Amino acid sequence: MKYLTFLFSKKSIILVNTQQHHKIVQELFLELIEKGLIYIKEIEQTYCEHDQQFLPDRYVEGICPNCGANARGDQCDTYSNVLESLELSDRKCKICGNPPTTRKTVY
Repeated sequence: MKYLTFLFSKKSIILVNTQQHHKIVQELFLELIEKGLIYIKEIEQTYCEHDQQFLPDRYVEGICPNCGANARGDQCDTYSNVLESLELSDRKCKICGNPPTTRKTVY
């Protein structure tokens, strides 16, 4: 974790598009995985076949499972409920309006 001290203790600006930054971030990431502090897992996520992309929660709209109101994939504004896009019924892609499918992806 030698890089954490460097990254958070320096008052200099670090450009994120440099080779040095990419190397530091990659080494930090691999070290965190080796120590078991982060891990890779398979999850189900909404996917739009028409747009051929995984959809962030905010790009999915549907019906809230709690109150039946229209909601985005990340929240229902009617009662301020935090949601996951897979919980919504009658889901639609906010980009094209088509219903998304569900696919497994590594996260």
